[in-house]
Amino acid sequence: MKSRLILLVLPLFFFGCEAEEDEVTLVGTWTLSEFEEYEEPNCTGTPVSNLDSVTADFGNNITWIFEFTEETVTNTMTLSLSDENLCSMWGGALSGDSCSVEWFGNTMNMPIDSMCFDFGGVLSDGICSVTESNIDDYTTDGDAITITENAGTDSAEVSLGTWSITNNILNITVSDDSSCTSLTLTQ
Repeated sequence: MKSRLILLVLPLFFFGCEAEEDEVTLVGTWTLSEFEEYEEPNCTGTPVSNLDSVTADFGNNITWIFEFTEETVTNTMTLSLSDENLCSMWGGALSGDSCSVEWFGNTMNMPIDSMCFDFGGVLSDGICSVTESNIDDYTTDGDAITITENAGTDSAEVSLGTWSITNNILNITVSDDSSCTSLTLTQ
């Protein structure tokens, strides 16, 4: 009788001890590693790598972080430019703390700190630090994601797409009638 009772209870141990899978969630901090845009709504064809373009313009001193809470996503781009790089972006030559730029045959000397300020940054020790941040609302339903920029305003824009996480790599794809954007982020 005891052996029958053990045989009946034994399966309960196996099923009762079964490991629960962790719920996959966007919540957390993610670093953008790829930002591609396609001219087709189904993400086919040859993409344009916007992250490569930004890196080509500003160098490797750029980070783009996405912080997801339960209802919002804050994306923050931070970059640092030396005074030489900032001046050369304008096609100028650095002389002291001024940048000599030629426009339409006229030469102008622009203070580097003013150039950095106009760029939205702060100059300190010859480095222009720029931080740009944006907060959007989002919702998910299964693998579908809805991202709303400027929620609650007349200029609200809604993007629809999909998301997935595999091995701490987050892929988000949003598209409209004419294009598709694919983001790859790592945790």
